[in-house]
Amino acid sequence: MKTKTLLLTILFLAFYIHGSSQTYTFDFSMNDQNFEGGVSDFSVDQSGQHEFTFENTSFQPPLDTLQLAQYISGINPSDDLFMFMKRKITGLQRNTTYHVTFVVEFASSVPTNAFGVGGGPGESVVMKAGLTLIEPDTIISQEGGPYVIMNIDKGNQSQPGVDMDTIGHVGVSDTTTVWTTKTNDNIGHPFTFTTDNTGTGWLIIGTDSGFESQTELYYSSVTVDFTISTSITDGLQYDDITVYPNPSSGTVYVSSTGGDFDVIRIYDTSGRFFRSYMTKSSEVAFVLPRSDYLVKITAGNSTVVKRVMIQ
Repeated sequence: MKTKTLLLTILFLAFYIHGSSQTYTFDFSMNDQNFEGGVSDFSVDQSGQHEFTFENTSFQPPLDTLQLAQYISGINPSDDLFMFMKRKITGLQRNTTYHVTFVVEFASSVPTNAFGVGGGPGESVVMKAGLTLIEPDTIISQEGGPYVIMNIDKGNQSQPGVDMDTIGHVGVSDTTTVWTTKTNDNIGHPFTFTTDNTGTGWLIIGTDSGFESQTELYYSSVTVDFTISTSITDGLQYDDITVYPNPSSGTVYVSSTGGDFDVIRIYDTSGRFFRSYMTKSSEVAFVLPRSDYLVKITAGNSTVVKRVMIQ
């Protein structure tokens, strides 16, 4: 069974290397992709009250019930609860600093601007993503405790930490009443991560909740893009690039005030490669079919990622 799981993970983990950039996509439609789940931020005497569940199972209607996703659920019995999933990433360059973007696709059934004890079920459940050199795990703190906390700096609720960035929340819209897909990301503020001499890191995705009730999510995919950082001032910067109109009816323009592009690569929001354009220009136009895309613009050793929606 272990061998079969390993083969499936290799088969359904998309891994791209493009010069100074590496992209990993974890697709939960077939298996759990070797992620492990956990929960923290509670007093020891609350252990067992969370009814924590972490399993690879089917979506709920009206989503496709024949498709699998990574289900995570827990009850916040007081004023805080952190639910997370983690896995090791290998194959990175050794002793290298990366700018990292996370794109997390999931399903939620909770609305925005709704009332809840301790906070709303949407905005008060903050999603975070990060990378660490050590394996993220729970430890017991005696300060104000005994209290179960993480051994990394994830920040607290809406605040990011050294090891995790805030990438959104789990609320969908004011009118949401059923399971609906949503994507959170940090494309506008990439995370900085430096590898050691092993070229590995631990990926962690989680929700930091102030909502004092149950939170349920179905994760469908996680895409992590690593771009080597040459210097904070070298090459293209995020604000150098404009992708417009956004949303678009089909035709998209990419313009740069920081110099010519070398290549533009288009991915869907699940991290799957769609097409590329080789160019030596500071402005490019192309037509895309209706969907959401990640536009990765590369010049020399620098890469900028933007999102565009085609309606």
